[in-house]
Amino acid sequence: MYPKEYYANLEYRLKVRQRAQSDPGFAEALRYRCKHDVLFFFNVFCWVVEPRKRKHESGKKKPKTLPFITWPHQDRAIKTIVEHFGEGDIGIEKSRGEGATWISLLIFLQQWLFEPASFLGLSSRHELAVDNPKDPDSLMSKLDWELRQLPRWMVPVYDRNETKHSLLNLENGSSIIGYPSTAELGSGGRKAAFLMDELSKYPRDKGADKAAALAIAANTECRLFVATPNGPSGAYYEIMTQDSDIVKIVLDWKENPTRNKGLYRLVNGLPEAVDPVNSPLPDGYVETWQASLRNRLEQKGYDLRNGRERSPWYDKECMRPNMWPRDIAQ
Repeated sequence: MYPKEYYANLEYRLKVRQRAQSDPGFAEALRYRCKHDVLFFFNVFCWVVEPRKRKHESGKKKPKTLPFITWPHQDRAIKTIVEHFGEGDIGIEKSRGEGATWISLLIFLQQWLFEPASFLGLSSRHELAVDNPKDPDSLMSKLDWELRQLPRWMVPVYDRNETKHSLLNLENGSSIIGYPSTAELGSGGRKAAFLMDELSKYPRDKGADKAAALAIAANTECRLFVATPNGPSGAYYEIMTQDSDIVKIVLDWKENPTRNKGLYRLVNGLPEAVDPVNSPLPDGYVETWQASLRNRLEQKGYDLRNGRERSPWYDKECMRPNMWPRDIAQ
């Protein structure tokens, strides 16, 4: 029902907004669709900020503000989160840059917009990472920014208190409250779901990260843990590796279409494209690999056994200064 090609998607968004602006019935139908179809909400109304330099396949530079057009592996993750939202713990293990934090926040925002009495909480490694109006990377600042991108007819009357780290929907009674990561995290309240972003980087002194995760367990039946690995210890590592009923989601760079171009396996010590028709290796890549790249990667300690999957993007990341195998793996 909506295109995912970049320019076609922008055109579709424009047409939908223009019609809704003059047709209240159509706007109401869109609200209903966004409530019941989270991927429609993402792909037609949500946006993201990407400050890093990016280009279209045509070579043209992309703007800093981009329509959130979900990739297939993000679609699966979003559907899984929504399916289990409010009913059980969910753990996301992600490569950097796979959009897991944005995905989590936008699902929270969708609930806040369209589900009455949705009481939601979120936290991060320290208070300023939760809410800092001067930092666009803080969680509450991301929500503030996203609300400004939505059409006026979709945004309810709301109250935003930066001191209390609160976002209150005054029309349906829903709320999103941010909390610092302490052992008393969210204690005394009740939440439909609670996002613990970058749990692997929470303070670990005297098990503070474990105490924070445990405190939330009495607050909600749905803790959403989002992080990249940060060593074989700590609350996040234990949560994602121990035997439990948590729903686990993996967002892997190998499924990211901006990073898996030319995805290859090592066969007899040489790169061989996984999909040579749709995603071939760049011209001359095998020759470059043989001439110098393999030796340089081996000198840094990378595992280059047959069967390992890599890509030109991944090789480039490996060859950045001070990027060693453990750093890349995390």
